[in-house]
This record gives sequence, C-alpha cells and structure tokens, in this order.
Amino acid sequence: MIFAMTVPEGDLAAVQAAIAAAHPASDSLTINGETYTWQNFESLVDQVEVQSPGAPEIPALGVPGLVLLALLLVGAGALLMRSRPS
Repeated sequence: MIFAMTVPEGDLAAVQAAIAAAHPASDSLTINGETYTWQNFESLVDQVEVQSPGAPEIPALGVPGLVLLALLLVGAGALLMRSRPS
C-alpha cells in the first residue's frame, strides 16, 4: 500500500513514524483526518510529502459543486437548443 499525500510540515514526522510502525498485514492509520484501514498487504510505502506553504487545498466537488455543474450543463444545453435552426 502506498501512502502518497501531503501533510502539514508539523505533522510529517509523526505520520512517517506511524507508517513505519504500522503492520502491512492488518492495521489502520489516520492521516489528515481520514482513517485508512487495510488487510493483507505485504508492505507499506511512505511517499508522504510536506504541503507547500500557501498551496491551496483542492476541495472535493461535494454536493454544491455537483449542483453548480448540473446547472451549468442545463444552461449550456438550453443555449444550444435555442441556437439550433428549426
């Protein structure tokens, strides 16, 4: 299992230590508020990096983003239908 994410600079050492101490066969870790649970892995790979200062986090699309996307698609469809000759 590969852990490839960014963490705040102050959390890096603790996250790397937790990955090193975790058991590949069956264990769990919480990183950045997300809990990862696994079974039957042969190794754990630490590719965790420090989050760049000032780098914006990219939020998940979530419900508001999906609603906005749906509205944009409906609006684009309406414009295309209006511009088509009958």
